[in-house]
Amino acid sequence: MLAQFERARRLFTVEEYQRMAEVGILGPGERVELIEGEIVEMSPINPPHVGCVINLNRLLLLGLRDRAVVSSQNSVVIGPRSQRQPDILVLRIRDASYSVAYATGEDVPPRSRSPTPR
Repeated sequence: MLAQFERARRLFTVEEYQRMAEVGILGPGERVELIEGEIVEMSPINPPHVGCVINLNRLLLLGLRDRAVVSSQNSVVIGPRSQRQPDILVLRIRDASYSVAYATGEDVPPRSRSPTPR
């Protein structure tokens, strides 16, 4: 009879994850995101996916106009151990530019938050 062992996993913080990208451990073309401390590979992007993202982006931009920011394929930091990269984010307009810091969960209006992770 074989004994089963559960191995301890090393979970990362957003700060560590961002540092890995800065120093080249995670390459610029790698499709990964940090979910609850684990670095997870994202699905590849294919033409139907691209088409859906473009169409949704266009609809949101037209519908929301100047009431919110629509962000496509950009990161959002959710807590100390998650930095997700959703296809589309609807964000509040904030005083400081999004070029200064990543969007956070505080920037996502409550009604646009997804109840389940991808």
